[in-house]
Amino acid sequence: MEIVPADRIVPTDWTLDEAMRFVVTGGTSAPDHIDFGGTPAPSG
Repeated sequence: MEIVPADRIVPTDWTLDEAMRFVVTGGTSAPDHIDFGGTPAPSG
């Protein structure tokens, strides 16, 4: 678990199954396409 500020959260177009597969496999299995819908504000 990682706690991040709400303004740093980036929505994706993943289904629940895709997201859970990504989490369970430690990121080794990801959807072919990731639509971030925008970029988060730069930190600093």
